[in-house]
Amino acid sequence: MKAKFSLFRSPMVHFLLGGFFLYGLHALVSPSSEIYTEEVPQIVVSVAKVRAIYEQLEQEDPFDPGDPVLHEAVESYIREEALFREGLRSGFLESDPMIRQRVVELMRFMLEDQVEVLDPSEEELNAYYRAHESVYFQTNGVSFRQVFVRFGQDRVGARARLEQLYDLVENQNFLQYGDDPPGRNRELINEPLEDISRVYGSNFRTQIVEMPSDEWIGPVESAHGFHLLQITRQATTTLIPFETIRDEISMRVREEKRIRGLREQTNEIVGYFQIIRE
Repeated sequence: MKAKFSLFRSPMVHFLLGGFFLYGLHALVSPSSEIYTEEVPQIVVSVAKVRAIYEQLEQEDPFDPGDPVLHEAVESYIREEALFREGLRSGFLESDPMIRQRVVELMRFMLEDQVEVLDPSEEELNAYYRAHESVYFQTNGVSFRQVFVRFGQDRVGARARLEQLYDLVENQNFLQYGDDPPGRNRELINEPLEDISRVYGSNFRTQIVEMPSDEWIGPVESAHGFHLLQITRQATTTLIPFETIRDEISMRVREEKRIRGLREQTNEIVGYFQIIRE
């Protein structure tokens, strides 16, 4: 079972008492640092900092850390703090673009926490919807029937064969003639235009959306062969109802508010500086 934290038995207290003694002795006998020409900078290892290190060790280990473990953890913190400050003094913050970018990102993260984003009102949501209607139009797929002849090794012969099949359009079994279309049925219902482009090619899609309905038209060339096509329902474009995408619009409005608030916070900081453009 994990031992209870006791003021006099805790290794953290032992370390603090010993550390304060050594720090005072070091101050009496150590010369001033030769690295810094100004007043010797201080790294203050406060009681709160040692407690934070101790609690971190407790989280990593189910048992109370002993004096040596706590001592090494605090010494590690001191070494890292010294290296960090010396890095700042050496100008790494200004000269290293990765460090600079990391600091900028941390500042943005901190500013974002200060931005209060309120839930948008119904008026704001409707205004956004009306202003961005073009984004919320959806295109329904096209429906058509087809007779297909594959290119094979004889493009001229394939085209001639399809033209002969055109004379049989009145036959009730007309759709059974020709070859099987690549990856698709002979009759397609509400086929997405994106899928048509992917399977048959963009030029085929362009031709099919411009065709009149109910007429057999061809030959129409695709990436795979020649087609006779009959459009049974052309693709249509409709506006998605507001209620269907209300949550999405709310998310977008909140995001715009967040970006606008972050920009205002950033501009306030920029205002602290005199900008000189050369």
